[in-house]
Amino acid sequence: MPQLIRTPEDIFRAERRDVYALHFAEEDRNTSRATNDEMQRWFAQHMPDSPTEPMAPSEHSGFIEGGPIGLRIAFTDADLQRFCQLWEDAQGQSIDPRFQCYQYAYQNWWNKYGHYQPTLAQPQGPGASVWIESPLGTINHVLPAGQANHHPATVRDLWANACLQWPQLLALELDDLHHGQVLFDRHRERWMLLWNEPFANAASPHTEEHWRALADWLQLPPETHIGSEY
Repeated sequence: MPQLIRTPEDIFRAERRDVYALHFAEEDRNTSRATNDEMQRWFAQHMPDSPTEPMAPSEHSGFIEGGPIGLRIAFTDADLQRFCQLWEDAQGQSIDPRFQCYQYAYQNWWNKYGHYQPTLAQPQGPGASVWIESPLGTINHVLPAGQANHHPATVRDLWANACLQWPQLLALELDDLHHGQVLFDRHRERWMLLWNEPFANAASPHTEEHWRALADWLQLPPETHIGSEY
């Protein structure tokens, strides 16, 4: 069965905590994989309360492939302290040259991407936004016009906060809902409404009339360009 490989942001959204991961220094892929497997066995034997999982690149890294880049460890507080004592020197450097443990700080992600809170209210004017069409209405967060050309948060960031605010949404999958973003194209001096067709409803896409109505609801001007994110 295929294995889900989460990004650091996936973990931030789901667990709301710092992320720790081993990154392997060996250039040979087979050697690096063997070290990875060795460390998985070590954690399973010596720190069974701190499970491991392969971790994909950050959503903001620029990598388009989702293969694992490291081994994430969900440390307990006690196991993290013991790991540092066993595997790191006083400066936090690994005593084993084959790998280094890195911390991805939840607070940094929250401050930059994760703190935007969703609303069902209609925007007061145009602005860079992320939005999701849900049974509750159009979930959205809109920045004031002129503040940014695109919204820092992803639709998945907004969805995670929406599920906290409206727990009934947990019964739904984001990929089954129409969602997208609003950008401002500085070169053409126009707004752009970009939508993402859900997999479940791909056979019955929205009409141009629907997207124009959504653009109006988002307070976008008539000349707004409307198209797919892809």
